[in-house]
Amino acid sequence: MGKESLESVMQGIESLKETILQDPMASETLWMSVIVAGSDAWQIDPLVPIDRFNIPFLFQEGAGDLILGAAFKLVNSSINRELVPKSIGCSGDFCPLIFVLVDHAPTDDWVDAATSLLNRTSPRIGSWLTMLTGTKARREDYHYVPGMNLIELGNLQHDQLKAFFRWIDQ
Repeated sequence: MGKESLESVMQGIESLKETILQDPMASETLWMSVIVAGSDAWQIDPLVPIDRFNIPFLFQEGAGDLILGAAFKLVNSSINRELVPKSIGCSGDFCPLIFVLVDHAPTDDWVDAATSLLNRTSPRIGSWLTMLTGTKARREDYHYVPGMNLIELGNLQHDQLKAFFRWIDQ
């Protein structure tokens, strides 16, 4: 992502965190993690409670690689490793919500990994696997996966992005 896109995303995440911390129920139950994809995929921080979540510094990684399939596989393995399953005497973690922010076309075969993630049964993914696309992404690059919600942000300004994150939280 470009510098302006990254700054908007970081500000949007900060706004989401601030909004959630104002809701006692959400602040006690919501955990966050960030996975980044470029020429590889990596998890910046493990899943942590929202009050301990520090907004990571996101940076432009290079000349345009977007290994999205590897990122989806990492999300899937992180869910397996970090979420607490429901069991007798334990309510377990609720369905994870996944937000994917991209600003150009993936450079790997990502559709199978995204489909696998959406079709999880335990824990199943919440109703949102959302691709938020920037100005250089084309809608046709992301329409291949049934059940994937796609929102095009285009030239969305910072205040509009903050409003979007607030809307998701409600």
